[in-house]
Amino acid sequence: MVAACFSALFHSCTRKSGQEEGQLLIATSLFPVQSIVANLSGSQAESFFAVPVNANPHAYEPSPSLVRRLKKAKLFISIHPELDGWMKKYLAPEAAVLDLSGLVDLSGFGDNPHFWVSPHRLKPCTDTIAKALCRLLPSRSQDFEMNRMLFLARLDSLEQRIHAVSRICSGAKFIQWHPAWDYFASDYGFDLFGTIEKGHGKEPSVKDIESLIRQARGQDVRAVIVGMAMENKAAFNIALEIRAQLIRLDHIGDPGDPLRSGYIRMMDFNMDRLARSCGGREVRP
Repeated sequence: MVAACFSALFHSCTRKSGQEEGQLLIATSLFPVQSIVANLSGSQAESFFAVPVNANPHAYEPSPSLVRRLKKAKLFISIHPELDGWMKKYLAPEAAVLDLSGLVDLSGFGDNPHFWVSPHRLKPCTDTIAKALCRLLPSRSQDFEMNRMLFLARLDSLEQRIHAVSRICSGAKFIQWHPAWDYFASDYGFDLFGTIEKGHGKEPSVKDIESLIRQARGQDVRAVIVGMAMENKAAFNIALEIRAQLIRLDHIGDPGDPLRSGYIRMMDFNMDRLARSCGGREVRP
C-alpha cells in the first residue's frame, strides 16, 4: 500500500531535477503553515514563518534580516495573495512559489484567506506541498511521502475530535469578531450566526453592532469569538447584551505556548474551548 501510494504521488519527481541536493530553506508567512511544512519535510528542510505571532500580516514590514533570509529561500508557500502576496518581492528570482489558495475551493467566501483553519481544506494542500518538496529534493521523496501519510492520519484523528465537538455544540450559535472561522464552521456544521468585522480594515459601525445585537437576542448565541490578543470593548458589550460568553480562539498559534505550539495542538486548544462553551468536557487525543 505504501509503495503504491508513493509511486502514484511521486512519479513526476523520481528523476533528478538538476538542482544541487542539500538542506532546503522554505519560507511561509504564518506559523500554522510553517508547522504543517515542518511536519511534511521533517529534518530534510528548514522552514520559517515571516510574520510574528499577533502581528498583522496585511501590513507587516519585514526587517532587513528577514529580507536577507527570504532571499535565501528555495520555496515560498503562500496562503493567499491577499494575505501574503507582498512577500514575493523579497524572494530570489529562482525561488519556487506555491499558492495554496489555488488548491482550495474558496467559493462562497470571497477573498477570505482563512481556509487553513479547516483541516478538511488543508488535505489537498498537503499532497501538493509534498510534491513540491520532492521536486526540490528528489533523493528524499520516500521520507516526504511517509511524513505526508503520517500527518494525514493526524488530520483524520483531529477531524474526529472536531466532529465530536460539533455534536456537543449542536443547536448553539456563535458570533465571530473577525471572519477567521467561516470555512471551519461551514465544513464541520457549526452555526455562525454573524460576523462583526467583515474583513481586514472593515470596522463595524455603531449601527451595525446595534443591529446585530437586536437580531441575536433570543437566538441561543452561545459565545462571541475573538482572537487571543484582541482587546475590544465592543465585543465584550455584544456578549454582555445578548448574555453570551466571550471566548478566545486561536487561528495563528504560538510556538512559545505548549498548548498551541503546532497546527494540531492549536486546533485541539480551540476544540477544548468550543466544547466548554457548550457545556461539554475537553476533547483530547
